[in-house]
Amino acid sequence: MDREDIPSLFERLSSDRYLTPEGYTVFTERFHMSRGFCCGNGCRHCPFEPRAQKNNRHVAAAYLTHQPKGI
Repeated sequence: MDREDIPSLFERLSSDRYLTPEGYTVFTERFHMSRGFCCGNGCRHCPFEPRAQKNNRHVAAAYLTHQPKGI
């Protein structure tokens, strides 16, 4: 995988999802924050802490400083 295939932090924060080179849809931090709770599936960009706990609403401190406007 080339570096240009990896979405930048800006791309992840300004979009709800992106496609991997393999064709998988990956939901971004923005999507998870707008939904407001953890689905429990262990998503790659899950902003909730602890991860993969269904209906968890506690946002990890690292994501609070990077929250995009409008969420």
